[in-house]
Amino acid sequence: MKIVPKKRTEFFDDIFDSVFRAPLSFVSDKIVKMQTDIREKEDHYILDIDLAGFKKEDINITLDNGYLTVEAQYNKSIDEEKEEYLRRERYLKSCARSYYVGEISHEDIKASYENGVLTITFPKEHEKSSGKKFISIE
Repeated sequence: MKIVPKKRTEFFDDIFDSVFRAPLSFVSDKIVKMQTDIREKEDHYILDIDLAGFKKEDINITLDNGYLTVEAQYNKSIDEEKEEYLRRERYLKSCARSYYVGEISHEDIKASYENGVLTITFPKEHEKSSGKKFISIE
């Protein structure tokens, strides 16, 4: 693989764009990536998912046909009550990602949320589970 350096103008365009887009990071057209670290232990897997800025109540986890789906949505409105609006903003931040975990029981899946990181632990052993199940976050 050959690495091609960016042209000088592309480099400065990236810096310029990032400076002016930073305050808009929660706007609904912004794509929020769900970064995930996957660890393997002797008898189970651990997913560490970065969900900074979300509250525990904003996150839903479901298990359906061997797929574990994590969805997070954040809505916030800032209104300043004045005769004429000088500032009125709304933020929407949402993301979702599915992970194939095989046919495991939803009762064996543990989830916790602390300091912006959702940690999900599930066994390697596969058991049959039917239908969509919701996972609670501790």
